[in-house]
Amino acid sequence: MAWLDAENGLFHFVLAKEDFYYTDSLCRLSLQQNLEWALRQRGYSRVFHIENIKGCHWKVEAGKRGESWTGDTAEKFQDLLENYLEEFFCDRQRKTAFLVRSDVFAKLFTKAAAGFCEKLECLPKREGIFVIMVPTKEDAVERLFQNSEGIFCSDYFFAVRNHLEKRKAQESIFGILTQEMGECFYRVPEAGREEIRNMLFRNKILGKLEIDCTKAEQLADFLYFYLHSGEFQKELHYPLPCNQKMPLAMIERKLLEEGTLEKISPILEKQKKRIEIEKKKWIFQAAQEQKDRERQEAQSCDILKREGGLAAQSEIELPLYHMMAVQYRDGRRKSFFYPGLYQIPDSEQVRRILLIRRREKSFSVEWSVKGIPCMDSQENGCCEISGSCQVQILSYGKGIAAYLMREDSYKKEWSFEELILEKHFFIESLQKRIIKLIRGLSKGDHTVGRQEIEKGLNQEWIYENGMHFFDFLVTGFLKQEK
Repeated sequence: MAWLDAENGLFHFVLAKEDFYYTDSLCRLSLQQNLEWALRQRGYSRVFHIENIKGCHWKVEAGKRGESWTGDTAEKFQDLLENYLEEFFCDRQRKTAFLVRSDVFAKLFTKAAAGFCEKLECLPKREGIFVIMVPTKEDAVERLFQNSEGIFCSDYFFAVRNHLEKRKAQESIFGILTQEMGECFYRVPEAGREEIRNMLFRNKILGKLEIDCTKAEQLADFLYFYLHSGEFQKELHYPLPCNQKMPLAMIERKLLEEGTLEKISPILEKQKKRIEIEKKKWIFQAAQEQKDRERQEAQSCDILKREGGLAAQSEIELPLYHMMAVQYRDGRRKSFFYPGLYQIPDSEQVRRILLIRRREKSFSVEWSVKGIPCMDSQENGCCEISGSCQVQILSYGKGIAAYLMREDSYKKEWSFEELILEKHFFIESLQKRIIKLIRGLSKGDHTVGRQEIEKGLNQEWIYENGMHFFDFLVTGFLKQEK
């Protein structure tokens, strides 16, 4: 679930049914419990539930820790966020997520709160997120998101609101949200075959379903086909209910009724060959989807991508999770971080404009530095030192945009991995620091070793070009040929 990654944004919307959800450990969860379980799997050790008590009264609580806050206005909710900013959003040891229904969130997300969230979105240290549960009915979503008091009423979601207002008749509001918000809008898939299987085995273990393992597997295949094929349901004259709001919960309830299994058993035998044919299709489709996912993951490795040098324009739209850098003819440079429509003054004086995706906050890099004086005082010549380190991105505007504006790098598309290994961007600076360490550590006949270089680099955390390099490891020395 990439949409739960804090680097993708502050707000994550999830479209899901109020159904039962079954884990591989055979637990049965409600929608909120399922989302909380997913959040904890992603490293959010503290999950707050925001509930609407009455009117504008709200309650924020995390059950296990017993922490709770209450209030009676949206302004007090914003005050809570501001007062606990560091604890809620910047604590790496206890990453925090807020789980809330969209109708409750709409009452709390005022235009004033939107301004605070714009600043919060761009905090380099931010680790916290909001997860907002969206109803599955399109008209309910439209009322929440499109009216003057809706979630998207502020300029924070300008691109989304603009698209919603101009959408064509055939366009789905869910399609627009997926297109505009990308990984920050997630549809929980319909119940899969494994989840149906988990439901059956859970009830078998609890003694509520008297079936053997073979029968459970056959029944899982049948129910998967049944739930995903309206024609199959109609053909069989609906032996099981098909509640679109809670399909798996209703199926489970019906299966546990006396006489249901006896009614379904002859259908299973009769439809066995047909279901086997369908199963081969599912396996093939699952393999194709896995390939598509792997392809998308490979494409998303380009963490920083120059999305095009735009000609000088007077009006530029900045999408969500991007940065815009404007370079003027007199050498000035200005960066824009908040989404919206920008009027660029003196457009004839603009030299170039860059749009940069802001996606990642940290990554690892392997490095190799040549031209280092030999550490053995008895030898002359140079060495090559190789190693690795971690990189945390502190600012997209400090040095990255400036480097991309240079004539020699302007026309090239970069990933961060490529950018970080550029000689003038990082390696040259690292070389100077290693040489400085060697000179500082070398005394008399003392030979500087790998451990001393590594210790020195670990102690000397490097802040360059809006990035923090740390956890340096020296993996090897290689004497260069003269």
